[in-house]
Amino acid sequence: MKKRLIVTAAVMALALTGCGSGPNLDDVSRSMEAEYMAGTLLKYDKNNDDMLDYDRSVLRATPTPEPTRTPVPFGSPAASAASQNSSDPGAASDTPAVNYVAAEQVYAMNQVDIKQMSNEIKSTYGSADAAISAHKGKELLIVHFRIKNKSSVSQKVNLMKKELQYTLTADGETVGSPLMTILRNDLQYFKEKMAPGRSSEAVLVFETDKKQTLQNMSIQVTNGKMTGEIAIH
Repeated sequence: MKKRLIVTAAVMALALTGCGSGPNLDDVSRSMEAEYMAGTLLKYDKNNDDMLDYDRSVLRATPTPEPTRTPVPFGSPAASAASQNSSDPGAASDTPAVNYVAAEQVYAMNQVDIKQMSNEIKSTYGSADAAISAHKGKELLIVHFRIKNKSSVSQKVNLMKKELQYTLTADGETVGSPLMTILRNDLQYFKEKMAPGRSSEAVLVFETDKKQTLQNMSIQVTNGKMTGEIAIH
């Protein structure tokens, strides 16, 4: 009985000072608050055998208010912009647009002409000291190019320094990148001092699936800023 009087006095003191540490309750009577506080104090007393039985339905957390939204009048500029952004998947895209130009602009070499000449399919390609063989179920697509110095003076042609990237496409779909080879005439690593009017041959070698039918093929060449397309015939 003495214990209950002490608890009751503590509850009354908390109610008068407003310093209670219980949960934030809304629309709860003072009597229910007193029952809750008394039960909370007594439940940690191991000698207490008759804990108060109070209505736990009062322990409702105060709902978090939702932010109010100012309605946008239909037909206003703001509403039109919001509608356009929600319906256009690319409106908020950070992917930069591809800058397509002529392949000559990507190579950017004055009086040096690079032209695609022909293509062929083989299982192996190269010389005895630098041969390439296709893996099982694969074949090699060799695309031949001609590089010509059209000027009247000698020129150093160094395509390796330009760090160009090539991508094979067929019917608008990406097929893959050329193989890294040690061929002396690999277009990716072509480096030569060319006399006036001189021409040299170069190749790009791709490994493709035998079961894949490649039609309307082209090669995209990019320097990181611009992309040019070279039709394969």
